[in-house]
Amino acid sequence: EIAERVRYHLTYCLFVRLRLFFVSTAFVLILGVIVVMLTKVMPSQVGDPMGWPGVLHYPLGIALSFNILFNLLMAAGTDPGSPQSISKSVLEQLDAEGDVGSDDFRPNFCKICSFVKPARTHHCSTCQRCVLRMDHHCPWLGQCVGLYNYRYFMLFMWNLLLGCIYCISLTVWAILDVIWEDSG
Repeated sequence: EIAERVRYHLTYCLFVRLRLFFVSTAFVLILGVIVVMLTKVMPSQVGDPMGWPGVLHYPLGIALSFNILFNLLMAAGTDPGSPQSISKSVLEQLDAEGDVGSDDFRPNFCKICSFVKPARTHHCSTCQRCVLRMDHHCPWLGQCVGLYNYRYFMLFMWNLLLGCIYCISLTVWAILDVIWEDSG
């Protein structure tokens, strides 16, 4: 039993450190792109922040940057939800939503957690627990995407997509300006 407890604590400590590493890496990479865009690309393309294009581009870039970082941290910091940590009324509501249209509904039982699982709850082998409405285990968040952090994850992904499109358009604009200046 002592060896099992030591193994569990070592695994847990390693998991927490890896989670912190991946979330920090994602945060630093995204922050790096934001800093380059706001300090190098935008000043060369937009010019004066108080001029006509700057009044539009700088607030847009800052708002996208804030939303990306905020939703990343919220998705990584919000517990996805597990059957063990929620109230009985929420469990009943989840079960009621899960068995619509089925005549022979039987509750599932997790053999690993030894707990009754509501509909659409799955056991994550990485997190070693059951997750409500589990979507997937995300290594960049260091946890599963589930019932309570799915909204933040989707907002993070949409804002990241918009930010990428915005960065690419400004970069292409900068490259085309250089090409046109050299040819003209």
